[in-house]
Amino acid sequence: MNPVLKSLEPILKEPQFVFINKKRIEEIAPEIAKEKLPIPEWHEEVFIEDDKKAIDFFMLFNSINFAFADFATNEKFTTFYKGKEWKGAFGMIASLKRALEKGIPLLNANYLTQIDRNGLRAIFKGNIEIPMLDERLEIFHEVGNVLLKKYKGHFCNLLEDGCYYAFNNGKGIIEKLVTDFPSFNDISEFNGHILKFYKRAQLAVASLYGRLRKKGFNIKDIDDLTVFADYELPARLRQRGIIEYEESLENKILNYIPIEKDSRGEQEIRASTVDSCDSLVKEINKYRKNKINSLSLDYKFWSERRIKKENGYPHHLTKTIAY
Repeated sequence: MNPVLKSLEPILKEPQFVFINKKRIEEIAPEIAKEKLPIPEWHEEVFIEDDKKAIDFFMLFNSINFAFADFATNEKFTTFYKGKEWKGAFGMIASLKRALEKGIPLLNANYLTQIDRNGLRAIFKGNIEIPMLDERLEIFHEVGNVLLKKYKGHFCNLLEDGCYYAFNNGKGIIEKLVTDFPSFNDISEFNGHILKFYKRAQLAVASLYGRLRKKGFNIKDIDDLTVFADYELPARLRQRGIIEYEESLENKILNYIPIEKDSRGEQEIRASTVDSCDSLVKEINKYRKNKINSLSLDYKFWSERRIKKENGYPHHLTKTIAY
């Protein structure tokens, strides 16, 4: 069973900074229920097409799938690949694919343990130095070392050890990720409680499932995953009136003032994102024969943010490797 929702209950009981508009959820659910709401398959040009290498590739890029805007200027990391401009997460992924095509063995665990800052900086050649480059370097070293020590150098062995469950009494894929790879352990302390978000670990499993499920790849408890509490989802929820911010927090967001990691405001943004989307999925499914899970709703809101920033509402800024 996914522990995320249960772990967030303490901070959701008496919100101070972020408020969920339950009436709005009920209002928009019938309208959203009419949409197709697919699970993304991730066949864009930045993703590798070799299914045998997809597990290592998807798990590797999700290990560093965070922080793409410069925290001082708010400029987003951008790079060119195959004559196209790719921004944010897709820019990061395009950089990794470009490196593989140049013969850089990024899917070799030994290489990951040895790569240095200059080598990684060259891989992420773009308009700016990719934010938190040093943290990404540490994560690559961690990934390489753990894979060599525990999983014979490849993530497929972790998936097999997890019996293709995301959560399985401490032995599932996500549980292994957050236990064996400290950088995946996306938690936050609140009044003696541990809030569990597991954004990148859940997204790693979800994106692999989306990419490979038509090839027979299955995660047995895929419907238990929550949405992935990041920067863009809460911004879209705010645009749609599903969550509302206390004035001082909203002023910080609108004025690009960073919100401290593990502060109550930041915790409430993420917790309310997960909880409101869980409620919305349940409400949507009241109107559908073909039920959806959180993967479909997450993709809907995330992709809308990429093309529908029409009212100029920015996302919050928090310096973190969690998202």
